[in-house]
Amino acid sequence: MTTLFGWGPMFATRGPSPFVLKTDIQLQMLGVAFDRRMADLDAVKKHKAPYVEDEGEIIEDSTFIRWRFERKLERDLDAGLSEAERGQAWALERMLEDRLNMIMLAERWLEDRNFFKGPAQFFARVPEAMRAQVMEEVRTGMRAMMERHGILRHSRGERLQLAAKDIEAVARVVGDDELKLKRFPWAAIYALSPFVTMFREMIEMRYLWRRPLRLDNAKLVAFLGGEPRTELDAAIGATLAAMGCLDGSDPAVGMLATAA
Repeated sequence: MTTLFGWGPMFATRGPSPFVLKTDIQLQMLGVAFDRRMADLDAVKKHKAPYVEDEGEIIEDSTFIRWRFERKLERDLDAGLSEAERGQAWALERMLEDRLNMIMLAERWLEDRNFFKGPAQFFARVPEAMRAQVMEEVRTGMRAMMERHGILRHSRGERLQLAAKDIEAVARVVGDDELKLKRFPWAAIYALSPFVTMFREMIEMRYLWRRPLRLDNAKLVAFLGGEPRTELDAAIGATLAAMGCLDGSDPAVGMLATAA
């Protein structure tokens, strides 16, 4: 049995990762029978998803997964393409995944108005006392990764120029009539909302498309005369102790668990 490891459903799709979705779709196109499980990045060498387990072997990265099953099944997802078209397809794939994807990551994770609409939802299960600090630490790590990659050596304006060129290149290949950016079909969403629960929920959250949302606790702080905070070590200690993950006989653990 083949198992695809990725992330759970989110944003009305099977998961938030375009690379996991890519592999999911390609496995279906190849006719592979597989199940889906949550990824454990510490369990694999490359520390990223997707990865699959097939016949007891772990295969990492969406491209290598595709190649594995094309060889195994003697099938070719590029069948019917000329040699020139194969080269063109590979060049476009690498452009989109290796550069445009990094520009999109920067837009989603580093721009506040985009981050709080999307990636911030990944942290919904982090205890509230720790959430802001954990989000900041993760975003700092993402920024460091992008700086090492080199994409942040360009200004935001320069990155967006590169992104526009990448999208224009795809439009030139597939034809302008087939790749047009259109307004979201809200009229259809409203019309179908009596019959589709998800559409009703989308309408309820439509205001997030129209304006950025930031929570401001200035009035609460003024009323309280200060903002009560729990230190990160104390919050983590209390959470882990309450979950039964720590040995309470350790004095240091006891201090963490009671500090909150």
